[in-house]
Order: sequence, then structure tokens, then C-alpha cells
Amino acid sequence: MKRIILLLFLAASLLLLCGCGEVPASAASEEASETEYLEGALNMNGYEEKQQQELAFLMETYGLQKEELEGIDVARFVEDYRLREFDYSPEEIRELLAEQGDMYKADPADEIYWMLSQEGGTWREGAVPVRIGFALNVGTYPMRAVFDLGGGVVYYQDAVPHTLTAEQLRTLEELPDRGSVSSWTQWTAGEEAPSTGSYAWRLVLQDETGALSVYAGYTQDMSNLPEGYAFVSETLLGVLGTIGA
Repeated sequence: MKRIILLLFLAASLLLLCGCGEVPASAASEEASETEYLEGALNMNGYEEKQQQELAFLMETYGLQKEELEGIDVARFVEDYRLREFDYSPEEIRELLAEQGDMYKADPADEIYWMLSQEGGTWREGAVPVRIGFALNVGTYPMRAVFDLGGGVVYYQDAVPHTLTAEQLRTLEELPDRGSVSSWTQWTAGEEAPSTGSYAWRLVLQDETGALSVYAGYTQDMSNLPEGYAFVSETLLGVLGTIGA
């Protein structure tokens, strides 16, 4: 099934060969609504940020230690028991964790794809990526992938690692410069209103310092995309196309 979906994404990317022009970023008010649409289209909900907020809440309010909450989806735990609305004692919270903790084990995939829900700066030409995140929605089916260059693996849709070849690693390391990512505008959008038929995308690069560079946008007619996006997306989808081959 994954390979069939990948073929659909690869086919859609061929439409980019007609050429892509870049458009200025939208006004702040419009960009906010567009960003909200994009995050919904790509199934991004700020998971990591929410986890950190609720972790701090549990530690400060109930005196819990970070070790007690390790591996727990604290955001879901707080929401399900409405801990911000009702009063619980620290003892009651620890009892709930002891009895129900297994139900709230965090999905390991969330720790892999966290970067796709983050904000960041712009890419510096000549920098070397250590991790690349890519999310894409052609129509109504979202895909996500994280290329862990340091670990030599790629994750596609789930938490299963797939080994990258030495040639693929070299290609990915050179990708930002070859795709002229440092010249991209962080947000590009089509003139049309967002819809389920839009082509929504997000690219996140992490360099050796840990800093994130984030680029995203959407379009329907494939004309409002950064120069070099076609090369970058086709390269990433090409690597994903070798999974299981």
C-alpha cells in the first residue's frame, strides 16, 4: 500500500517540471489562516510543544518527577482526566499513572516526526543537514518522512527505520545547496483559497548545531512553488521509492 501511495506522489511531482515561480509571503493575517490550513492538511498539531507544556504542568502542579512521566503521552493523559479543570491530589495522579499508565504510552512515531510541527529559521548555504523532514499532501492523503542522516536511516509514515545507502546519504547531504534552499521564501502560497484539492507541503532541515529551517506552502496549479522545489521533492520521493525495493 505504501508503495502505491508513493507512486501517486511521484506522479504528482512530475507536474512540477513545467516550472515553478516563487511568490511573496502573504500578509500576516492571511498567513496565520493559511498556516492553520497547512498544519491540518499535513496532520501537524504541535505535538512536541503540547507535550512539553503538559509535562511542565504536571511537574509544577503535582510535584511529579520527569522520570515518573517518561514515555507517557502526557497531553492525552491531561486531556482525558481533565486535570486542568478538576482538582486531584498528587497521590491520586500517581495512582492513575500506576493503574492506567500503559494506556498512555507515547507513540514512538511522535518522537521521530516532532520536527515537522516546529517553527524555525532559514537555511544557510553550505550548511550540512543532519536530519530532513518532509510532509506532503496531494489531495486528501498526507504523507510524512524523516531522513536521519546521522543514523543512516529514513522513516516513512511510521516508526520503522529503513537503511539509506552511502550514495543516498551523499545525495541528501548535498540536497539543500543543489536545490538552492537558502534562497527560498519560508512561506509560499497560491492565489486560490486552500481546499482539499491543494498540494500542501512542508520541508524542515536540521543542521549540525540542532537549528531548524522550515519552509512550507500550498498550491493548486503547481505554479507558486520555490525555485528548486521540484528537484528537492523529486529527490526525496525518489529515495522513498526505494523502500522495500
